[in-house]
Amino acid sequence: EANFLTREDALVDAAAAVEADQRTPARIDLARFYLARGMYPEAKAVLDLVLADAKPGSEDPVALIVHSVASALMGRPARALKDLASPAIGSNYDSQLWKALAYARTGKWVEAREKFKNVEFAITSLPIDLQRIVTVDAMRASLEVRDYPGAAKRASELEVTGLPAELKPAISVLRGRLAEALGHDKDALDE
Repeated sequence: EANFLTREDALVDAAAAVEADQRTPARIDLARFYLARGMYPEAKAVLDLVLADAKPGSEDPVALIVHSVASALMGRPARALKDLASPAIGSNYDSQLWKALAYARTGKWVEAREKFKNVEFAITSLPIDLQRIVTVDAMRASLEVRDYPGAAKRASELEVTGLPAELKPAISVLRGRLAEALGHDKDALDE
């Protein structure tokens, strides 16, 4: 909610003010700022620097996870899965959530649905904008594998979080598909 330029300048200055070997945390903060503002390519670019500076095998796990999130959200889910496969991350609980998102974005619906089911509580801890994005992908994964109760649950979660105007058309289509699958043809057409 802070002024964008003021906050961005402060984060860039913080990253520039520390010694080269101490920049990773400051760069991760800058990347998270960009991610929170929906600036996924910018977040990825900052983290590309972090990962380029790291010695192979000693990458920062947080940098890898945030890089994978940015990659998935900007349409590069294969890159996200590659980041998440790094031994530096291991089987971190958060990584399972981002694997679910990446699987959904690659059309691996069965894997995505299973991962989403295993991390339901992690979804609710996300910032609201990311929560909506992940819930939409979780709903679609449930629809694709014919888990209609799961899809209905995700639709209810979206009602609670509220929908921005840009998501309403996509959600209407998903709700229509759900209604059609449940045999509610009139509701499907209305959506």
